Amino acid sequence: MRKSARALANRDAEHIRARAEAKSPAPKRGRQGIKENRKGEMSRKAMLTAARRLIVENGIETLSHNTVASALGMSKSAVIWHFPTKRALWEALIVEYVEHLEAELDRHCAPFVRAGLAPDRAILPAMRSWFGSFSANREGWIEVGAALIGLARHDAALIEPIRAWYRELYARLSSSGLERTAAFAAMMAFDGFFNASKMGILVLSREDADSVQKAVLRTVFGDLPVGVPETNSDKVSIASSEAQ
Repeated sequence: MRKSARALANRDAEHIRARAEAKSPAPKRGRQGIKENRKGEMSRKAMLTAARRLIVENGIETLSHNTVASALGMSKSAVIWHFPTKRALWEALIVEYVEHLEAELDRHCAPFVRAGLAPDRAILPAMRSWFGSFSANREGWIEVGAALIGLARHDAALIEPIRAWYRELYARLSSSGLERTAAFAAMMAFDGFFNASKMGILVLSREDADSVQKAVLRTVFGDLPVGVPETNSDKVSIASSEAQ
C-alpha cells in the first residue's frame, strides 16, 4: 500500500525529470562516457546547490542562469546545457525539495518505527521530532521551500509535486488505523507550527509549543505514542533521530 501511494505521489516529479532528460543530451556510453556523465551530474548538483544558496541570500526573483553561472565561475551556456529555461531550473529545484521532504520524514520516522510503531503511525510523532530540529535550518531549506511554494503565483502546476507529497502523507494517515479526522487535524496542527516558524510569527516558547504538540498526540493516540517521553528532557529523542 505504501509503495503504490509513494509511486503515485512521485508521479509528477518523475514527469518533470522525464521532461528535463528529454531536453538533455543522451548519456554517453563506455568508460569515458561514464566519467563524463558523472562529471555532468556533479556539475548539475553544484548548480542546484548554488541556486538554493542564491535563493536564501537574494530571493528567488533574482535567480537566473547568469546568477548561477556567476556564483560558480562558469559560463551561462554551461548552466543552460543542464537547465534550458528558468522554468526547467525551478522544476529541478522543486523535485530536489520533494526529495528533501521525503528524506526528512523517513529520518524522523525511523526512531519511532524502531521503537515499535507502524511506519504510517510514526508520521505524527515524527512531525514533533522534525519540528524540534526545524529551526536549525540546515542548508536554508526553510527559505528555499517557502520560495518554491510561492512559485504557484506564476503557475499553480509548478508545485504539483509538492502537493502530491502532501496528498501521499494524508493518504498514509488515512490508512494508518488512527481515527481519520483526528489524525488529519493533528497533521494540520503540525503544519501550523512549521508555517508559523517559517514566517517568524511563532510566539510560543519551545516548552509551550512542545506541550501543545504532546496534547495533540494524546488526542490522536489516547496517550503519548511510544518513543515520545513525558517530560521535556527529550532532546535525546530528537538528537537520536538527527544522528541517523
